[in-house]
Amino acid sequence: MTDPDRLSDSPGVTGRLTDRAILSCVSSTLREFVLRGDDSTHARATLVQLTGLVDYAARREPDSTAARTAELVQALEGLAGNEVLTGVWPGEPHLAAADALAACVGRTDADADAVRLALRALLVRHLDDELTATAPLLDAFRGRLRDA
Repeated sequence: MTDPDRLSDSPGVTGRLTDRAILSCVSSTLREFVLRGDDSTHARATLVQLTGLVDYAARREPDSTAARTAELVQALEGLAGNEVLTGVWPGEPHLAAADALAACVGRTDADADAVRLALRALLVRHLDDELTATAPLLDAFRGRLRDA
């Protein structure tokens, strides 16, 4: 069970914000604008962004970090014995994958090719999935609300 006072549901460098953390920041910002009676352009832009954030939080899917990490671990374990992973794996999977791909830059050998083949498409898919999930925030942070 997730601790409701935590800011993030996910371990690691960054994580998915909890609903509580999102609501807390929205509430405090709205209170600041309402109590100040701020009707500036900045206040409007901030309110549009907060509305987009609340809409996103209300519609977001369950956190897929654990499933993505497990998939990455499986790919890294599938590269057992690969020279490129020496010194980076085992370790934190996302850092290991990043370090391994960085080590492949300029290399044309079989080990580097195997790392690129196993990791690149997987990580790009993870990024694409995350971008698709968070795309509604982009409009709000550009000052536009969807469905408005």
